[in-house]
Order: sequence, then structure tokens, then C-alpha cells
Amino acid sequence: MAINRKQCPSCGAKNAVKILYGEPTYEAYLESEKGNLQLGGCCVSPDSPDYHCKNCGHEWTRE
Repeated sequence: MAINRKQCPSCGAKNAVKILYGEPTYEAYLESEKGNLQLGGCCVSPDSPDYHCKNCGHEWTRE
């Protein structure tokens, strides 16, 4: 799984990862432990964020 290099709209860092919703596979869990993915839980709503900044913790939706 690749790290997403999107720029955070809050702090400007290019250290953001995709947020995965639903029950994670074992591989997804391992990637989240490595910091390559953020687990978002099982409940998804239309305004659920898509990305998580590892620097400041800001979460946002796609642009």
C-alpha cells in the first residue's frame, strides 16, 4: 500500500495518508501499524474525511 503524499490544507506538510473505513484486513491493520494508513472505523457518512495528516492530525475530504 502506497503512502499518499497529498499536502495538508492545515499545516502544509506532505505527510498525509488515506483513511480506510470498514473492517480492516490483516494487511490493512499492519499498514496502519506502520503509519501508512489511518483506520477510520466502520461508520461512514457523506462528510467522513478521506485523508489524515500525520504531522498535525488534521483530517479532510477530497478536493
